[in-house]
Amino acid sequence: MLASPAAWLTSICSVIFDIDVGQRLEDVYPPESLDSEDGANIAMHSFPDSLSFELQSKTAVRDSTFFFRIPQQSHLRGAASHASFLYGCVFCRQRQDERLRRGGEQKSVVVLSGHPYISVLEPLTRYAGMMFFNNGPAALQTVFEEVALWPHPDSGSRLIVNIGGLARPFQVPDHEALPLGAMEETEEELQLQPWQDTPHGWLVSKGAAEAERLQGLFNEADIYTPLRTALDRLWTLWEHAVLAEPLLVIAPSPGECSAAVAALTALITPLPYSCDFRPYFSIHDSEFQAMAESQLPEEENDLPTLIGITNVFFIKALSSWPNILSVGHQATAGNGLLEAGRPASASRLQRLNPGNALKAVRRRAAGAQILISEHVPGLWATYKPLLSPDTALLKSLLDVDKAESPAQAKRFAETNSEMLREHFYDMTAALLVPFAPYCQPALPGEAAELAAEPGPLPIFDPATFLETLPLHNVPRALHKRLGSQEKVAHFYQRFVASRNFKIWMVRQQAAAVAWQERAWQRAQLEHGIQATRPAHDMPEVQLVGLFLEVEQQLANAEQSADSGDMPLGPTGLARRASSNFQMIVRLQRRLQEPSHWLSPEPDAISFKSSCRELKTAAAWHQELGVSAWAHSTPCP
Repeated sequence: MLASPAAWLTSICSVIFDIDVGQRLEDVYPPESLDSEDGANIAMHSFPDSLSFELQSKTAVRDSTFFFRIPQQSHLRGAASHASFLYGCVFCRQRQDERLRRGGEQKSVVVLSGHPYISVLEPLTRYAGMMFFNNGPAALQTVFEEVALWPHPDSGSRLIVNIGGLARPFQVPDHEALPLGAMEETEEELQLQPWQDTPHGWLVSKGAAEAERLQGLFNEADIYTPLRTALDRLWTLWEHAVLAEPLLVIAPSPGECSAAVAALTALITPLPYSCDFRPYFSIHDSEFQAMAESQLPEEENDLPTLIGITNVFFIKALSSWPNILSVGHQATAGNGLLEAGRPASASRLQRLNPGNALKAVRRRAAGAQILISEHVPGLWATYKPLLSPDTALLKSLLDVDKAESPAQAKRFAETNSEMLREHFYDMTAALLVPFAPYCQPALPGEAAELAAEPGPLPIFDPATFLETLPLHNVPRALHKRLGSQEKVAHFYQRFVASRNFKIWMVRQQAAAVAWQERAWQRAQLEHGIQATRPAHDMPEVQLVGLFLEVEQQLANAEQSADSGDMPLGPTGLARRASSNFQMIVRLQRRLQEPSHWLSPEPDAISFKSSCRELKTAAAWHQELGVSAWAHSTPCP
């Protein structure tokens, strides 16, 4: 099924650095898809910072790519965004020309989406940038219309998309493994989330097979290359990401800092990184002023907890930030990848040089402030880590410096990324296993049990959980890295207090309850049992779902009767239809009565919400191919 462009993109625009007024939008397609406030914010993030090393290139033309994430300040018309954030992929061209004022020009092409599909939007942005600089503004519309021919990005699906005539595979992330934009969206988002009947499958995978693991945020991101200079600190960085500790990531270029932030958030899949993060942060961001006043990210202020920067001014302005990670090297490719063959660390002779040893001592004494005068990879943190590195894994990584060609170096990096991704996926999955009893839905049992409603899920109490933690079976993958039961207890104490955990637990329990209700309703229908819960007390979505399911069963039975194969027989069919007929009639009347839309009850579903549910039900009905159901209530 083809998707509308809005399922992938909100707009494509070009931005110019005007030497008189600064950054400004130049062309936008579709026209008027961005208002002035969002447009100004996008423009401010579309170029490398003036103090970053990227602008020190002396080549005549320099192309670079990176991405940013910014709050969606206003409603984007026609947007089908996953959350209230915009992801912008940038293709920036910096051109030196003595004939121009100030001897150069900077222009960017930005592809905007409400979804974090960076691994496919990045090559699309490169293609759009080349098209724009070769053919002019008309290329923006051409690219946007090409995206309209892409298939719909259903959750977890594997697609082939066409970018400039080249077929490119893309794994759509599973929506349940993506962060929500806000807590109030949780209930609506989770009504469609699945629960898998496999051991802990609802927690960490889509099935029993290893290949069916959940695909989370930036699921195809390169983990190895952006964090190559901090490989021995990955376990500490995993702790930072899991616990949502404030972390500032500085790199020489926007491509490197945005890639590093993507790698850090991908490191904790299948746990979504639920706090605000900014792959490329600038002094123009609205949160900068509060952060410069020594405010640290907390649940109360909603400041971003993970930011990528290139401007060393932040080292002074955000001196109160407790954790700073410096990655990358000054000599890098425009996309943030280390150039093939360049050593990531000094040679043994360089390390033994007395002058270098003295410099190392001075660097340690200066702390992160050393970054103001020179770029040095490292981690400066007040957080005390609990996990120990897996030295065997580090030794098994392929040495990219020994690659014989750029293509081989890329393959080595991809292999290393997959090894790291699998290792940290297993660690995160192990971390979540003790919470299984609190998110376990009740499976429908015998007919006698189906007459009653399923019981509620256990209430999660952090204090009780921590007291009984020794009784839970903490998987070996995590216990081995922590080393002692005392460290296990200390880490879980931090984890259950984190925002990542709180939002994750709400989503898991909501998904389990939704699955449980649907499973019992199906079982009750199959056994011809009238649910004890009155139809008028059921949510609209459940009523519509029940109605369509009953109608589909009747259609299937009618088809079986025509073919001579009816396991229920006429009596069974009549009994099943009779047991649900009154509920169906009530539903039809309720959906068509004007009072349904104007109900003054405090728990009544709003007019807009009901219309959305009806449209969803109509779409389900169309997919089922049943012609008997229709409703006459007009929806906008």
